Amino acid sequence: MAAVAAPVCAAASIVTGDATEATQLLNLAQLLAQAQTLGEQLRAVTETLDIARRNVAKLRSGWSGTGQELARLQALVSQGEHLAYTARDLDSAFAEKYPGYAQYVTQRLGSGAMAAKYDQWSRETRDSARAALRVAGAHSEELATEAGTIRSLERAGSTVEGQLQAIQVGQQIALEQVRQTQKLRQLIMMQMQLEADFRAAEQDRADLQRGAMRDFTNASPPPPDDGERF
Repeated sequence: MAAVAAPVCAAASIVTGDATEATQLLNLAQLLAQAQTLGEQLRAVTETLDIARRNVAKLRSGWSGTGQELARLQALVSQGEHLAYTARDLDSAFAEKYPGYAQYVTQRLGSGAMAAKYDQWSRETRDSARAALRVAGAHSEELATEAGTIRSLERAGSTVEGQLQAIQVGQQIALEQVRQTQKLRQLIMMQMQLEADFRAAEQDRADLQRGAMRDFTNASPPPPDDGERF
């Protein structure tokens, strides 16, 4: 019986050992799978943190001083004695500078007043033209600064690291386009002011001449006398 029992016990121990080893291998496989899953999670977290770091990285600003430039151009518009479109009481100022034909008919300007009007037209037309040239010159001086701003935005757009930075660059470009449009509108308004000032002065001059001519033609003739005074 001892001889028979020995091989049976040996076989039982082998089976038991194999079962323990298989369980250990299964546990090891599960641990490896968990480690792989954890590694993938860590890689995803790392990538997320890297994207966040790039997004919050300081982006060199490409803003230009267009706000200050527009304020300076606006100040140039109002310089001189011409009637600027920035005048607060534009209607009353226009009526005062250019009273019109009906006013000149009843006003009966003398030679001194007419000379003053011609001086007014000359000064205001020259001031309006000078203001337009100053505004155009200021725009010309800003071209170099604007070119630098555009180059800065181009560099920022080509070196962005994150989605947020790309959005920031796009926003800066869009705002720069709005500012350039504002400056273009300011130039157009300055041109309109120059043309309106010139047209108004021409019409005022014609109204004064017609009013003076009507006053002259409607004047009563001198009373007759014996000719001695003549």
